[in-house]
Amino acid sequence: LALAFPLPGAFLYLHTKNLLVVLLFALVGCSIKLKSFKDGLRALHIHIFCQGFNLVALPFLYYALFYQSGFDSKLLGTSVFSKGILISLCMPMPSTTGVIFTELAGGDVSVAVINAALGNILGPVVAPVTIGLLIADESFQNSLGNKAITLACRIIIPLVGGIISRHLVSQRSEALERKLKSGSSLLLKGLLLLLFYMLFCEGIKKTPMEIPMVLIIRVLLWITCVHILAFLTIWAVSGALGIDIQRRIAVAIMGSQKTEGKAFAIISVLFHGSSDLGMIMLPVIAYHSIQMLVSGIVAKQLRRISSNHVKLPGQRLS
Repeated sequence: LALAFPLPGAFLYLHTKNLLVVLLFALVGCSIKLKSFKDGLRALHIHIFCQGFNLVALPFLYYALFYQSGFDSKLLGTSVFSKGILISLCMPMPSTTGVIFTELAGGDVSVAVINAALGNILGPVVAPVTIGLLIADESFQNSLGNKAITLACRIIIPLVGGIISRHLVSQRSEALERKLKSGSSLLLKGLLLLLFYMLFCEGIKKTPMEIPMVLIIRVLLWITCVHILAFLTIWAVSGALGIDIQRRIAVAIMGSQKTEGKAFAIISVLFHGSSDLGMIMLPVIAYHSIQMLVSGIVAKQLRRISSNHVKLPGQRLS
């Protein structure tokens, strides 16, 4: 659709992007239930490990192993896609798909739910700092202070407002809270679809060149290798730390996955006006699609492993 009609989307992006980002994170806040965090306090060390790997260790490991030396740029034949992959690894974990795959794999769903909520809160704060530290772009780093203020106004404040709104509604009526959750979920899906279209249109307008199919295949294969390596790393480390199997499954799935929708909103603020916007977005989309494919393949194997162990009390809590 963006290839066929780029101009309407680019026009909407120019005039409505800021409002849509604010509304997007207000709706994300409405999906977070404060009561769920009480159950998470019992496994606080698990959540710290999962968030630490996802938001800090994973992007820094990729930077140290592949980005700094230029290995990925040489492999892919372009530095723009390698930059996009690094940026995608700085993003928080997804809200929904990770929880679904944790359930399918027989993991501890309560751990997945709480980490999904934590990722929504921590991601908009940690991701810009990590990108600023890892990307050696002087103009980006010099404007990071202004971008932080913009992020606070357009992302963090609406997010906190949405969380508080849901909490206040839940104190009044559970039925009203369910309506708020279902309504905000429906609006969020529609808003993400519109935002995807707008961002693609803006990227196509700024990058009016055809990408060779060989390069696309190379990027997809490399991102697949990166995601599998991330999954195997957190699986091995969580096992070495003695985390029980159900929680280990949840941590491995959630800790290695990255959001797509919220990443687009964060990127649109951080890289507003960048000529590389379209190229940066493509690895984000590819990583999200590949992680779902990989999770779907390994879910049955993980469930078989999980079924051989005693399940935790409250595993089905969600």
